[in-house]
Amino acid sequence: MSNQYIKIKKILLLLHKHYIFNDKITILHNKLIKNFENGKYNNISGGILAGKLYDDIYSILKDKHIIFEPNEKEVKIKYDKDFFHKWIQSKIIKSNIGYIKIDTFLDFGLDGVYNPKVLEDIPKTKMRLICNSIIKHIENVKDCNYIIFDMRNNGGGEGQIAKLLLSFIFNRRIILEEIHYKTEIRKYYTLTNKELQELCDCKNLPTIYNNKIICLTSKNTFSAGEQFCYDIQSKKRGIIIGEITGGGANPGEFYTIDKEMKMFIPFAYTKNPITKTNWEGKGVKPNIVCKSKDTLKCAIEYIN
Repeated sequence: MSNQYIKIKKILLLLHKHYIFNDKITILHNKLIKNFENGKYNNISGGILAGKLYDDIYSILKDKHIIFEPNEKEVKIKYDKDFFHKWIQSKIIKSNIGYIKIDTFLDFGLDGVYNPKVLEDIPKTKMRLICNSIIKHIENVKDCNYIIFDMRNNGGGEGQIAKLLLSFIFNRRIILEEIHYKTEIRKYYTLTNKELQELCDCKNLPTIYNNKIICLTSKNTFSAGEQFCYDIQSKKRGIIIGEITGGGANPGEFYTIDKEMKMFIPFAYTKNPITKTNWEGKGVKPNIVCKSKDTLKCAIEYIN
């Protein structure tokens, strides 16, 4: 039995078990097995094999969140204060324009907690560091009329952290989305000011409830980065300027295929309560379209 065949069977097994949409798995099964029998995967391995498998799987499932990566040994990240202060940066562009750049929503496995379903799943010591980093940068820009969130290089991360940040922006408890798992449906809300104070252990929280919000996007904005922008736009809390985003809406995690390869499989799907859908495969469409490199300039021109 060839190595390629063993990989294909394991991929199909993992998809059957974990993938949120099962209606096309049988069609995919038949296609991959037929391709193998026709010799499509002969004499290839590693990234070339992963690329061909991705193309064939995407042709059926149309899911950009199914991703193959080398199954390399995880590098242990030092989750210290410096780490938690680097993921978010801020500055004042002009007296009335604040700028916050976020390239990741902390795609972490803190103390063994991966894909936390609620913020309470994240260890309190780490949660305080995350809150402190957000508070620091919100405080820096809170007096500006406009706040620009630069998400052009945000490839995603932990959706719960995106929801936490949104709680500094919305002045009341609102539903952000429903996450439909195979066995349950969970509704996710912003935190009230009181809940934020308790979570962050801070009584005088800076907030940006009344500031005007602009999100900058590119084709590289993905997953949780898109979620943040989609929630801002769909609730008419701000506008998006830039490019259509990558189009990955559904949460999931990596599963091991073998010692060489692992794959990310969505195990749930996201449903926005206003649009009744999400941005999967379509991306988030900006209110004002412009090239990624020009978005900040476009935003400043829009403000002026």
